[in-house]
Amino acid sequence: MNVQPASCDAKRPLKVSIIWHGLPAYAARLIRSIACREDIELTLIGSDTPARPAYLQEIVGQPIHWVGNDPTSPLLTELAQRPMDLCLTTGWAFAPCKRFAAIAKAGGAKVCSMIDNRWRGDLRQRIGKAYFHLFLRDAFDYAWVPGASASKLCAYLGVPQSRIATGLYGSDSSLFAPPTNVADRPYRIGFVGQHIRRKGLDVLLEAFRRLCASDARYQLHLYGEGELRGMAESTPGVLCHSFSDPEEIAAAMKTFRIFVMPSRDDNWPLALHEAALSGCCLLATRDVGNTPELITAENGIVVCSGDPEALTQGLHTLAQWSDEQRIRAAYVSRQLAEPFGPDRWRREFLGICSQLRCPR
Repeated sequence: MNVQPASCDAKRPLKVSIIWHGLPAYAARLIRSIACREDIELTLIGSDTPARPAYLQEIVGQPIHWVGNDPTSPLLTELAQRPMDLCLTTGWAFAPCKRFAAIAKAGGAKVCSMIDNRWRGDLRQRIGKAYFHLFLRDAFDYAWVPGASASKLCAYLGVPQSRIATGLYGSDSSLFAPPTNVADRPYRIGFVGQHIRRKGLDVLLEAFRRLCASDARYQLHLYGEGELRGMAESTPGVLCHSFSDPEEIAAAMKTFRIFVMPSRDDNWPLALHEAALSGCCLLATRDVGNTPELITAENGIVVCSGDPEALTQGLHTLAQWSDEQRIRAAYVSRQLAEPFGPDRWRREFLGICSQLRCPR
């Protein structure tokens, strides 16, 4: 998105409300990049969150209003009726966010929808184009997406390219970083995410069992919760860890030689970006939306989803990489990941604000 000249800016601060479904810790770090600006008057709203609210507020450095998941919440209604210039809201699938945006737009605010759905080109999306034109086209003025795949989808739906911002997701590169000596990493494979079939954990466990049959040096470290936790705990060589704060995940990422994202369907998983910033060798499937941006032949492998044999071969190949290959992979992973994060988020946000201040 093109940023307008500074001369277009009005003197008064823009009144901006952000309502983020769940408000995860990474989002708090992104929002922190614009929270203290004198030209922005920010109101931050979250629904339920898996993180500690006090921890998130400490990261952002300003109050957070918690409205739960009830779209009729009196607090949500009161906040939505306040004068505002811009409302940023997560998607159109969450009732509180949808209602907040509708009230804000009726009051004269511009609405930016944060959309992470990736381009698939399937029948559902082709039918979705008609639904979008009938019910959603006038619900928001801007779309903010993670990367190229979601940008393609929004353009297909009919959002003008000048109204699509990218770089919505990204981890903090000051927190996630490679270890001092990449070559000394222990024999560990990592996975961070829900323990469910959509994330492909069942396929990863089978591939890991096959890897261990010929190479018993490796451990598989899993972070998260879900219905497949029991299957994971019963697999030899697997160590299960609970949902953890970003600081704990960042420390774990430094120890992974290989990071795996075996999903059957994943739009732009932040964990793959965290692993890339941490200089890991990466193994992911074609149904992971950020593989084109984060994986090349120099830092990882992309395989078909739902295929234990393909994932096993990927693990075998990366396990045999030399120290020189892994050092090069760490450099490439970091370079590919650095364009995403708080700095990029701030620039894209200010680009949207500049369009508001100086409409074309």
